[in-house]
Amino acid sequence: MYAATNHNSKVLAVLLSAGAEVNAWDSKGMTALMWAALSNPNPEVTTTLLNAGADARAKSKDGKIAIDYAQTSPNLKGTDAYRQLKGAAQLK
Repeated sequence: MYAATNHNSKVLAVLLSAGAEVNAWDSKGMTALMWAALSNPNPEVTTTLLNAGADARAKSKDGKIAIDYAQTSPNLKGTDAYRQLKGAAQLK
């Protein structure tokens, strides 16, 4: 989870390649993708998680999905990562 808030997407990529669970939940009921969408200023982190298979439709304890958290992120809005996240949330 902490890596999802780290500005360096390479750190996250290394952890994922070593077997970190991309869709794990934390004690607050959030996934790494939700944390990245909420608070990471580097859009590449969101893209890295999506490319690793993060579930953009997973719901937090509050009933929100990652795109809901991304709405408040000025660093993510308008980026390719934001568009990918929005598209992944609409699939199915």
